[in-house]
Amino acid sequence: MACPRLYFYEYVLGWRNELPSLHLEFGTAWHLAMEQMLTHGLNAEACLAAYEAFEGHYRQHFDMTWDEGNAPKNPANVLRALPQYCAHYKEEDKDMEVLHIEVAGSVPIDADKHIYFKTDTICRGPEGIFSLEHKTGSRFSNTWANQWRQKMQVGVYTHVLYSMYDERDVFGVKINGAFFSNP
Repeated sequence: MACPRLYFYEYVLGWRNELPSLHLEFGTAWHLAMEQMLTHGLNAEACLAAYEAFEGHYRQHFDMTWDEGNAPKNPANVLRALPQYCAHYKEEDKDMEVLHIEVAGSVPIDADKHIYFKTDTICRGPEGIFSLEHKTGSRFSNTWANQWRQKMQVGVYTHVLYSMYDERDVFGVKINGAFFSNP
């Protein structure tokens, strides 16, 4: 819907890029890393396990010859970022309990209609129960931050939380943005 030309190339002519999508595969690898961090705590051992999970997925799609061209979304920058992530969030996350990771399902939106979802993480913190969504980028901006208020994904995940938990316990959705840059 956003690009008629892309639709024509991909769906009418059947032309598709044979190369993997850097943003999709990097994001998937980052999700695997975050799963390790949230499961094992924000410490040096978790950083190592997170990096191994990241690299295990990333290397299935990009060998080392791609690293320089894929920068800043590459393993070297993830290796730098993981200890920084631990240091930054260690205190903030100490009171956070991970309830679910990678939850999928459906919730009703009408008497005979459901919406399907897959959340990254559902947590409980001092403010209540929230969905923690992992996003990656190369540069933080107000535009990047403000876009999430209008995204359907955030509304769906809020509805999911209200469907799963008592509304008095629900905080909402937190976007866990990680931005990568070259040293």
